[in-house]
Amino acid sequence: MIRKGIIYLLLLVLFAVSGCGVSVVTPNKDAGKVNAQPKTFTYKDYPTTPGTEWVYYESRADAKNGVPFVDIHFTLQGPWDFTEGPTGLEKTNTVVSLDSLPKQPNSPNPSFAIRRVDSNGQGYFYMDNRPDALLSLGDIAGSTNSQAKTITVSSVPEPNIAYPLALGKEWSYEFSRTKSVTTRQPGSAYNGSAEFTGTVYHKVVGINRISVPAGTYDECFLIQEKAKSSNSSQVISYYWYVPGVGLAAFAQSLSNESKAVFTRASCFDRLKMFKNLCE
Repeated sequence: MIRKGIIYLLLLVLFAVSGCGVSVVTPNKDAGKVNAQPKTFTYKDYPTTPGTEWVYYESRADAKNGVPFVDIHFTLQGPWDFTEGPTGLEKTNTVVSLDSLPKQPNSPNPSFAIRRVDSNGQGYFYMDNRPDALLSLGDIAGSTNSQAKTITVSSVPEPNIAYPLALGKEWSYEFSRTKSVTTRQPGSAYNGSAEFTGTVYHKVVGINRISVPAGTYDECFLIQEKAKSSNSSQVISYYWYVPGVGLAAFAQSLSNESKAVFTRASCFDRLKMFKNLCE
């Protein structure tokens, strides 16, 4: 009894002095079979604390440079192993404080924003995480190559995730977006805007284990997205979400893809590192 009491006291002391500081979510290195009753993915499982950071290895099709597509192999049921792949390009997403950002015009009030930095430039994505859905409100993006600034505004909030996630859950929405482009280049300038509409369908098609360069996670929810807009053909995308981590992997098909499980993607992102801050 004395020994147990000492151990318990030591644990309390360690907990008291550890503080809240920066924490890196540790994947399960000994991941085995998924539990019979997977953990529910709710709005509390999506990190939104300023300073939270995701770093991805990104692969992009680039026909001009002889890369017409990106190879990808997966099943809907899983498990999924994306540990191997190109590591030349990286993308960093960081939750930032809304106080430091300009208010997006004609957009509902977001609850947080994500700054994205990749090979094309930097952008800000305005989001709202509510108990019923993770909503996309629009974005402001800048290109380092053409010095272009693009503002996309959604007429209605678009639910990227409908909480809580469960196998077989489906949701859809119709969207109407306005995209404004401003380009500043030496000797030239361009201002223009366009409106486009479409329909997006989502379905949770798998719950299983996923392995990415950041590590292995026992429970991952795979969301299939089929999007058809007025000015483009159908595009199929897949989002792998891990509770407490967020997006672990993302893949998007080439235009006008007819196969639900494709092997040629236009882009493929794999989580390299995740850093969360105590809430």
